Amino acid sequence: MTGTRWRVAVDLRSSEVGAAAAFDAVVDWDDVPPLPIPGLVDILSRWVWQDGPDTRLWVGAVVEAPAAAAAAQRLATAVAHRTRGLRTRGASVHATESAQDDEADEALDTAALPGADAPFVVPVRATRYERSGRRLTVHWASALDPVADVTVEVTESLVVGVFERRSPLLGPNAETGELLIAGDRHAVVDVGDAPAGLPVLDRYSGEYLAER
Repeated sequence: MTGTRWRVAVDLRSSEVGAAAAFDAVVDWDDVPPLPIPGLVDILSRWVWQDGPDTRLWVGAVVEAPAAAAAAQRLATAVAHRTRGLRTRGASVHATESAQDDEADEALDTAALPGADAPFVVPVRATRYERSGRRLTVHWASALDPVADVTVEVTESLVVGVFERRSPLLGPNAETGELLIAGDRHAVVDVGDAPAGLPVLDRYSGEYLAER
């Protein structure tokens, strides 16, 4: 396949429970290729973070195609296929000519990521819970210090969201250290007068949690 190399990115939003897990699965780093795209040269990034009520996805890639529009369409189609069944909104696609250098393209992709120079919040999978009256103890695995916000929404279930605060990707406060081995973290939240026996739903995965 011949053509010009384009640096392309898809920016997508969803407010659905389970959106974070679906977005995380868009790029399978253990597969070859990690995301099937005609003319794919390289996947530059896959970022998932929380932006207010929305879970947000950014996928950056270098794609070889005859024109920028064709490269953008190829990436957008691949992402749409991987997120089928999930209600999404606010999709945007960006395409510019590649720098023809892997490190430069990665740096430009990071610089284009919305809010890359500010702290951000990442949704995390909850693993289990214990409940005693009004007290709900929520567990998750993390290599970070336990700096997280845990939310609970009472519907027909207790919908639990775990959100870790992360350092900026760019600028003087950017995180540069390697993550350590993940350990068990937990937080206790007050669920008020929510009926006993309500199932607990993990906002990250859209799956019900086991009580242990």
